[in-house]
Amino acid sequence: LEAQRRTRDIERLLAEAMAEAALAVAQAETTEAPPPAAPPAAPPRTGAPVPPSPAAASSLAARREALARRLLGGRAREAPSSPERSPVSPVEAPRPDVREAQDALRRRFEDRRQHAQTVQLRGYVDKAQAALASGDVVGAANAYRIAVALSPDDAALQQLSSETQAKADALLADTFTRQATYEEKNGQWPQAAISWLRVCKGRPDDAHAQDRAAHAMLKADGDLHEAAKHGQRACALDPENARFRVTLANVYLAAGLLLNGRRELETAARLAPHDDTIGAMLKRVGKPA
Repeated sequence: LEAQRRTRDIERLLAEAMAEAALAVAQAETTEAPPPAAPPAAPPRTGAPVPPSPAAASSLAARREALARRLLGGRAREAPSSPERSPVSPVEAPRPDVREAQDALRRRFEDRRQHAQTVQLRGYVDKAQAALASGDVVGAANAYRIAVALSPDDAALQQLSSETQAKADALLADTFTRQATYEEKNGQWPQAAISWLRVCKGRPDDAHAQDRAAHAMLKADGDLHEAAKHGQRACALDPENARFRVTLANVYLAAGLLLNGRRELETAARLAPHDDTIGAMLKRVGKPA
């Protein structure tokens, strides 16, 4: 019961780490964008006529009228009839470059998002290093997993995460072995398969764990392709073990691969010639057509 409680706590921590990783990525992606800046005022157009002020226009008209009187001998000139001119409209200021302003805003938003993500990343890396310093390998692995989610292209960070996760898996292998053995005894085959797979992660060269994972997946009606991979791994690690050959043969037979199953049973019979169970299995399978 105590082993079960510890295992549940470990699984809860792993699930919380994955949820926290997803939340951290979401927070970094939804950093609030800065408010748009007011577009800069358009500079005056070069060479554009500047309309004179009212006072200047009145003074110029008076000087022109005085000059005309002198030339005409004191007579006022008659103003030629002309159609009434419409007032000159002011020159329109050019429109600001909207696309340039949008690009600048987008760049500022991206800079702010990357800064927030960098701050989060640094925090989880520091948390992982602190956990390692205190001997909490599982906590360090979880923190590194979140950091990798925030920076998936960082090869060095991925390497650190993988190494720390391998240490955590090896440390937890004993706990999951006890859990898997308990689940097997109680016929909890789906749970036993999961626990044995956890052991295989921490001990990839453990032939017994590989064989029990294959056996549990077979009993749980699980993925036979995955079960065959673990059965093959067990036989490769310990090719002289007849029991491992029988497990792999049963996986092949369940998958409908009769020739492969018979071959493994024949190998097992040579390794354990006095095992009547293997002989009975060979008789049930029959000779190949």
